[in-house]
Amino acid sequence: MVIDGVSALVEVEEGLKIIPGANTIIVSFDKLVNWGRLSSLWPMTFGLA
Repeated sequence: MVIDGVSALVEVEEGLKIIPGANTIIVSFDKLVNWGRLSSLWPMTFGLA
């Protein structure tokens, strides 16, 4: 965990930052889309139909 004193952001992993004291996560749009694709349940329904 790296604390950046200038912007007061805590970097949890590469490209993912959290604002301390707030429920806010800053992430790139690509990481957000890839997380949504990885966490999606809709492909499972095709195999169970």
